Amino acid sequence: MIKRGTMELFKHFKNAIFSVVPFYIVLLLLNVIFGETNFRECLTLTLATIIMVIGMTIFFPGLKAGLEDPLPSLTENLITKHSKAFLFLYVFVLGFVITFSEPSVRVFARQFVETVSSSSETVLLIIVSLSCSLFLLSGVVRLFLKLPMRFTILLMYVLFFIISAFLSEASLGVALDSSAAATGLITVPLITVLGSSFSDQLEGVKTEDKFGFSGIASIGVLLAVSIYLVFTPLSSSVSAPSVTSASIAREYLSSMFSVLKAILPFMILYIITEVCMLSHRGYMLRSRMFGFLFVLVGVALIFSSATVVFVPFVESVAKSLYNKGPVLTVAVGVIFGFLSAFLEPSVTVLAKGIEKELNGRISHILIVLAIGLGLALTMGVFITKMYVQFSTRWFFLAMYALILILMFFTDKLFVGIAFDAGSAGAGVMSGVVLLPFVLTIADLSPNATSLSGFGVVGGVVTFPILICEVLGIIYSYKVKGRVAKEKSNG
Repeated sequence: MIKRGTMELFKHFKNAIFSVVPFYIVLLLLNVIFGETNFRECLTLTLATIIMVIGMTIFFPGLKAGLEDPLPSLTENLITKHSKAFLFLYVFVLGFVITFSEPSVRVFARQFVETVSSSSETVLLIIVSLSCSLFLLSGVVRLFLKLPMRFTILLMYVLFFIISAFLSEASLGVALDSSAAATGLITVPLITVLGSSFSDQLEGVKTEDKFGFSGIASIGVLLAVSIYLVFTPLSSSVSAPSVTSASIAREYLSSMFSVLKAILPFMILYIITEVCMLSHRGYMLRSRMFGFLFVLVGVALIFSSATVVFVPFVESVAKSLYNKGPVLTVAVGVIFGFLSAFLEPSVTVLAKGIEKELNGRISHILIVLAIGLGLALTMGVFITKMYVQFSTRWFFLAMYALILILMFFTDKLFVGIAFDAGSAGAGVMSGVVLLPFVLTIADLSPNATSLSGFGVVGGVVTFPILICEVLGIIYSYKVKGRVAKEKSNG
């Protein structure tokens, strides 16, 4: 048992090395070549990378033992031992608590308050948490009613198109970025596995309906924040607190403490569920609790490394590259976008979950590559936007129109996968790598305003959806070709 656990940890450690180290090398080389990085700063980045590797090494096994393994038992308990009213109430409360506890949501709320006048961080937290829980519930209700995914998504985007007509260009960009608020280290894995567990427990649920839960939750947040922005004017400038290397240790500890404090509501609900609903005792309870503890520590280490250390280095690279011209700036942005897919834990969890659910029919590497290509395209387009201005409104309307059209041509299996891929790609690393890079370029560019950079995370959501839909069309043709070949041979 101990040997197997050690081998499992080593496997996750190796995966973490391959995920984090390439980005670290690129970021370090760029700072050394183009920036004014000293030895102390290089050492800080190196230590932060090591801490992130440790965080990922314990996060993934903890996620499996503490969250993924108990969920099938939880969904079976909710379906067989409780009324539908209690089931729906529990899903709503669970969705609210995990979103309210998600560190990424709190970062979004803080950035939002710095951008929007007369706004409250607590109000934003509640709006995002309520909308995410409501649309997570709608995803579960959809399973019971057996509503097709395409109809659900089409209806939600029609509502968004109507609301977007009342938003200014800047407000639309901020609203689009909000769609990534609830797609973090805890929410994406939990929502994805929860939806899959419910799908397995209910009769008559098709394979393609097992996906799309985090995508629907992400669209729900987009709708709620869009409505909020209709009545809330934006300020004319964006300010963000800077972190100096002298205070890095203090900021690191403060960030870790804030993350652990934020997760406290989820921890309380988790303990209540384990003890009261699932009645786990002895070894099983200890295993679950240790797994959950690994998740908490892993999230704190990953999130703190990303927000406290990586952000200043990314901003430093962006400032240095801006003076080198648009070609190099766009090229580096594209590389950052592609590598972010491998760095993002939510992408890894989603991709491996898809591979497992489909019994290896679709490789997790293929999903990660598709998301990486989507993130690379996002960075290419939005950094170019800093030099050659174009309308965010019409760009996204065209993008979403194309996505909705392709939704009816791609394989049904890829509809939910595509929208989950969009939400997973817009996770923690998008907020601490891609958005700061673009916002820094926007601050420096005379052709852009401080609000011009907003919308990039919205692009992070849409481009992976588009790439995965195209992947689904290719997959559909290959399946049809294989079936036709088998019939001709038979």
